[in-house]
Amino acid sequence: DYTKGIPHRFRAMGRFLEKFPEYIGKVVLVQAGVISRIQVDAYQQLSAQIEELLEEINGKFGRDAWLPIIYMPTDLPDATLMALRLMARFCVVSSLHDGMNLVAKEYVASRYDEDGVLILSPFTGAASELIDAVIVNPYAIEDFADAICEAVEMPYEARHERMVRMRSVVEENNIY
Repeated sequence: DYTKGIPHRFRAMGRFLEKFPEYIGKVVLVQAGVISRIQVDAYQQLSAQIEELLEEINGKFGRDAWLPIIYMPTDLPDATLMALRLMARFCVVSSLHDGMNLVAKEYVASRYDEDGVLILSPFTGAASELIDAVIVNPYAIEDFADAICEAVEMPYEARHERMVRMRSVVEENNIY
């Protein structure tokens, strides 16, 4: 969906690697999910823009077998998505305009290890509840790159405390 901010996310990852080259070869952004309504012109343009950014950033920063962005534009099984959420040091939900955005809550709910950092756009409905996320405007690429660095460098104690509080919010504010 063009409102999900994928190009902004890719640009922020590229800027993060420019600003913090010590993370080249160490931090990978995995973008999982299918672009919907691909028959619509706006979505075709979005898909082309994403592919262009992916080629540019991976071409500039990729090393040997390492790529900074892994793009998985397919429907993934639930077990695979759960594994990705558990492996992720951080999750980025950088919507430009969105409702509740359940991906943010799914990430928090899946972190039974009470670790991880949620980077969240203020333009999501979840941002009003998940105040312990790292909140960043997806249009502010410099700040977005800094937020990625903050998530990567955040000490375990801080990640744990924030995640415990967010898990409590998600547990309390559920569908029931």
